[in-house]
Amino acid sequence: AGVNFAPRNLVVLVPDSVSLQHAAFTTVGAIAMQGFRRGELQVGETACVIGLGLIGQLLVQILKAAGIKVVGVDLSRERCALAVEQGCDAAFGADDPALLHAVRRISAGAGADCVFIAASSDTSGPVELAASLARDRARVVGVGKTRIELPYNDYYGKELEYRFSRSYGPCRYYPNYEENGID
Repeated sequence: AGVNFAPRNLVVLVPDSVSLQHAAFTTVGAIAMQGFRRGELQVGETACVIGLGLIGQLLVQILKAAGIKVVGVDLSRERCALAVEQGCDAAFGADDPALLHAVRRISAGAGADCVFIAASSDTSGPVELAASLARDRARVVGVGKTRIELPYNDYYGKELEYRFSRSYGPCRYYPNYEENGID
């Protein structure tokens, strides 16, 4: 387009010290950051990230920078290897029998304090997997789009809390913020 209009609260000036190549990650980075915020993790806790695509990879890096122990899960061995290369403590395929053992080892037997679902799925498989990886009273944060059919006994038995992460921040979808520029 010759002209592109975006409301002022949905754009940001790119500083001269930041390349456009790096600035292009602002929105996907903000999506990962909002998921991190919704997890409300503390230094030293353990998280699992199910789905190691672009947002999952960024989420792993944010979690590690915050002092969180992280186990990644993905169908792709290459994505798992990349996550480990970027600092993830361990990464496995969803059906790898070593996954649950690694989560328990890294969490001193408790299970993950928070499980992030950054995957996209037409099934509730990631939601079911999250329950098996989580400790009692853990948080499960939906960052990606997956079918949500909570396995009642698993979620009730551990008293798990499912939280949604709404895109890239608390003002997303508020017309006064997005369209009228009221911050």
